[in-house]
Amino acid sequence: MTATPTAQATYAVCRTPCKCGKRLAKASTFYAQKFETSVRNLVKMQRDFTRLLIAATTTDVATSQAALPTLAAAGKVIQECQEAVTSQLTEITTGLPALANTSAKLAALARHGRTTTTVKLTAKGGNGQFQTDSFADPPVGIKSDDSCGDEQEDDSSRFDSNQDGEKNAILEPSEYHRATITCISSGSTNCNSAAQTANSGYIQFALTSTTHEDNSKPPTRWGTSKGNKDVAVQGKVNITQGTKEAAQAALKTLKSAAENKACERKLDDYTKVSTSPLFKRQAIRSLLNQPNNEQDSTNPPDKLTAPITAAYGEGGKEYKTKLWEAIETLKPAITKNKERAELDVKENTPLGQLTEALARRIGEANSKASQTTKINKKCKRPKQVRCSKQKRRKERRRQQKQTAS
Repeated sequence: MTATPTAQATYAVCRTPCKCGKRLAKASTFYAQKFETSVRNLVKMQRDFTRLLIAATTTDVATSQAALPTLAAAGKVIQECQEAVTSQLTEITTGLPALANTSAKLAALARHGRTTTTVKLTAKGGNGQFQTDSFADPPVGIKSDDSCGDEQEDDSSRFDSNQDGEKNAILEPSEYHRATITCISSGSTNCNSAAQTANSGYIQFALTSTTHEDNSKPPTRWGTSKGNKDVAVQGKVNITQGTKEAAQAALKTLKSAAENKACERKLDDYTKVSTSPLFKRQAIRSLLNQPNNEQDSTNPPDKLTAPITAAYGEGGKEYKTKLWEAIETLKPAITKNKERAELDVKENTPLGQLTEALARRIGEANSKASQTTKINKKCKRPKQVRCSKQKRRKERRRQQKQTAS
């Protein structure tokens, strides 16, 4: 999974609070989806592992033998995915809030820069008096343009996890709160030497914020009574202080955690399990009938290659057919509506049903083994071998009737 893949040449550093805020929002979504995918894959592995256990305990010898090597390798695959998810969870827990905090502050900064609040007071007396009706209606005028939310995505607002840290650098701009004050005595003359004329003279305050300092209209403009009617004063704050460092650290750790590919492996992918020494050791035990084997290779190597090919096809081409599709034909018993029923062992079969079927199968196998042991104890002497065989046949018929019912 890659977030908005773009060519290296066209991927641009974000230069405005709006663009940087959008990029971080996309980064948050990307890494959250990445983690969600890892969790889903882990859940699937757990279901597939239980399906393998059901296959390994089936009376179908071919399916059981084919399941054992994958079963042996499955635990390590699941363990490594679980470790990856745990690591990603740690980074997600701290990283996503850092990205969200920075993104929200940059977006707020962008909105502030597109919002102007105006208060205008009109003179109502000959000597520049301001009275109740001096205020406009409404008294506060707000002009806001949230064009950041409507801006079309471009190369400086996309997020691509494959880009280096410099390309994904984040701004930490200062915010300048600016007050532009306009004073008119009459017509176009400022208030340097005359009071505001009734109904035409006024004083107005326009408040906004920017990410850059502007000293083009200093208070000295009111030093004479010419047409310099407005001045601008400003103060600096930094609502994003510290967020750049936190966001870039979060991007770095989230990227590192997401690069762990452990959860991209699948138990039903032959190439992902067959290279494991655990798979090979168990293949020798089960496919070559060497239950005490401790080696992960044979001499010559063809001695192991041949039975693996017979079990899974050349190069594992029939791995899914001979193992995983065979698993789906198994019909272990579960209880539905207080009656015995067959379970379809599919990829999306609920884990609760799979474990019920597995436990029931193991329990029935243990019961049969227990009955066989009792029969053998009753027929101990050689002359009673016939007795043993008869009792075993009788017991098998009884169990078959029980199963059918």
